[in-house]
Amino acid sequence: MKKLMFIAAAGLIALSASAQDKEALKLEKKAIKEAEQLVKKAQSTFDGCIANPQMGRKETNFEKLDGARDLIDQALGNKYLTDNVQLYKVAADIYNQYYSKLEKEVAADESKQPEFLGTAQKVATYCMKYDSLYNLDPKKKEPEYKTAHTLYQTIGINPILKLLMAAQTKSNSDDQAEIKSAAGYADVVVNALTKSGLFKDFTHDNKAEWIDYAKVFKAQSLVNVEGADPAKVEDAYMQLKGTKYEATAYQALANFYKEKDKNKFVEYLKLGMEKGGDEAYPTFAFQLMMYQFQNELKDDCLKTIQDIKVKCPDNDNTVRAYLMEGQIYFEKKDFEKAEKLFREAVEKFPDEEQAIPMPARSAWMKAQTTQDKKDMQHAIDLFKELQEKYPDNSDFWGEPLYILYNNVSNFKERDKYKKYYNVK
Repeated sequence: MKKLMFIAAAGLIALSASAQDKEALKLEKKAIKEAEQLVKKAQSTFDGCIANPQMGRKETNFEKLDGARDLIDQALGNKYLTDNVQLYKVAADIYNQYYSKLEKEVAADESKQPEFLGTAQKVATYCMKYDSLYNLDPKKKEPEYKTAHTLYQTIGINPILKLLMAAQTKSNSDDQAEIKSAAGYADVVVNALTKSGLFKDFTHDNKAEWIDYAKVFKAQSLVNVEGADPAKVEDAYMQLKGTKYEATAYQALANFYKEKDKNKFVEYLKLGMEKGGDEAYPTFAFQLMMYQFQNELKDDCLKTIQDIKVKCPDNDNTVRAYLMEGQIYFEKKDFEKAEKLFREAVEKFPDEEQAIPMPARSAWMKAQTTQDKKDMQHAIDLFKELQEKYPDNSDFWGEPLYILYNNVSNFKERDKYKKYYNVK
C-alpha cells in the first residue's frame, strides 16, 4: 500500500513540473510577443512621422520620433530580441534620422559632437547587425536582401567616415578622455571595414587607406593613454606591418620603450633598419649608433657605423658616423686610425665644419700623449694647413697653434697666436 502511494505521489510531482514548464513556456511566448510588439509599434510610429511629401510631411516630426526611439531603445534591451532582424532595421532607420539632424547641428554647435558621434556609432552598429542577421535568414529572398544590403551599406558608410575623422582629431588631443574615445572610434572603423559582412563587398578607391588610417589613429591613441598597456600598444602598432606606415610604427614603439625597456627600444630600432625601407633606414641606424656609443657598446657601435657607411654613404648625416668612428678610436688612443677616419670624413664631406679640424686635433692629441717632436711638428703642419685654407676661421687653428708652439718652445711663433689663446 505504501509503495502505491509513493508511485502516485511521484506521478503528481511529474504532472506538477510539467504544468510549471507549460506555464513558463506560455509566459515566455507572451513576453516575446510583447517584445515584438515594441518593434512593430516603433516601426509604425517611425513611418508616421518621417518626412514624406506624398503624405504631406515635408520634414520629420522629431517630437513624435522621440517616442519611436524610446520604444526601440526598450526593444534593444530586451533579451528576447537579440537576434530579431526587424529590430536592427528599425533601430538603424530611426537613429539615421537623428544622425542626419545632428550632422547639420554639430557644425554650428560643437557641444553636440559627443551626441553626434554616439549616434554615428549606433547607426553603423545597427546597420551591420541588421545586414548580418538578414544574411543568415534561410528564408531570405536574394534580390530583396541585395537591395537592402546596398541601402544600409550606403547609410552606414557616412557615419563610419565621421568616426574616422573624429579618431584622427581626438588621437592628437591633450585630453585623456578624448584620446581614449579616439581609440574606440578607430576600432569601430577597422572592424566595420575589415570584419563586417555589410562592408565586405564595399568598393571605394580609398577603402584600404581608410583602414590604414584607422589603425594609425588607434595606435596613436593607445600610446598616448596614461599608463598605457604595452601589450595593447604593441599589438596596435604591429597591425601596421605591411602598410606604408610600418616604419612609423617601429619608430613609435622605439620611442615608447626608450625609457621603459632598453632591449625593446633596440629591438624596434633594428626592426626599423631591417623592415622600414631605404628611406627610413638612416633614421633608425643613427639612433641605434648614438645609443650604443652613449652606453659604452663601442664594438656594437662600430658594426652599426660600418652598416651606415655601406647602406647610406651619401646621406647628409653619415658624416656623424665617420666622426663617431674616429671618436671611438680617438678614445682608444689609436690616434693614427682616428686621424685617417677623420680625413676620410673631410674628403667625403668637405663642407662639414665638425669634420674639418678633426684630423689636426687627432694629431695634436697624439703629440700631447707621446711628446715626440715629430708628432708635434705633424700636428703643427696640419693646423697651419687649416690656417691657410680657412684664414677667417681662427677657431680651427688659433689656440692649438699657440699651445703647440709653446710646447716646442718656439716662443716667437707662439706669440703670433697669443690673441687666440683663451686663458681658462
